[in-house]
Amino acid sequence: MTEETARTDTVANTEAIKTLYQLWSAENNTKTQKLAVFFIAQSILAAGYGLASNPHYLVPAVGVAFSFFWFFSIGRTLAFQQVWRKKIEILLRDATESVRTEFDFYPTSRDKSRLPLYGRMPSTYILLLVPTAGFLAWLGILAQRLFVLFDLVHLF
Repeated sequence: MTEETARTDTVANTEAIKTLYQLWSAENNTKTQKLAVFFIAQSILAAGYGLASNPHYLVPAVGVAFSFFWFFSIGRTLAFQQVWRKKIEILLRDATESVRTEFDFYPTSRDKSRLPLYGRMPSTYILLLVPTAGFLAWLGILAQRLFVLFDLVHLF
């Protein structure tokens, strides 16, 4: 491999890493926006359910569906971010030291140990647990409303 070919490969790898890094970082905004919209939708549903004079099963059913779809939507975003990260890691293995230093955006274990306990929790857990909790809460409310609707309460 000639020196010029090696330089061209390094430039191409650096550009590929930059592109992948931009894709990776754009997913952070997407995750934040999806979580914010999830909270807004859940708040509207909870307010509607709480304000209803005779709470019906429809609002909890919609809450179950929204939470279910949000879980997979956020999960898809997380999966894409992991794909970008893995591709960056592969390219960084073959990159020069200066390129690796430029794109070293992963905290080391020493950096993580300096964070307070709540700062060490991966955002993946939060992003997937929140819709799961919403799903389970609405599912419980839906089950309760259906038991009342079909007069099955006496069975328990």
